[in-house]
Amino acid sequence: MSDQPVEPEVPETPAPEEPTEKKAKKVKDPIPDGFVTPVHFAKIVGEQFHGSPEALRPQQIYGYIKNSKTFPYKRNTDGAFLVPRDEGIEWYSALEARRQERAAAKAKTTEAAATPAEVSA
Repeated sequence: MSDQPVEPEVPETPAPEEPTEKKAKKVKDPIPDGFVTPVHFAKIVGEQFHGSPEALRPQQIYGYIKNSKTFPYKRNTDGAFLVPRDEGIEWYSALEARRQERAAAKAKTTEAAATPAEVSA
């Protein structure tokens, strides 16, 4: 026996194999002129109608796409949603006008209910 330390045997591990095929990145088609993505549309509308680009969340635009029959949009050839900028702004402007009309009508009815009716004898 010798006084030299014995090194434990370490089994050789093979080097990890490099992937031979890399996943191809999904290529997005270019956006046609006059169209914007729903995320960009949310920023435009938020800035124009509410004063801040963060005022309107993109999820709301996707909700309009899914649930509104009149919201203008189309799908790009790669499947992405696109909103025609001018038509979308007109649609949102009409939506805001309807909201204001409903709020005014509601205020008028609550005001009429709060005012006691004159009793004629």
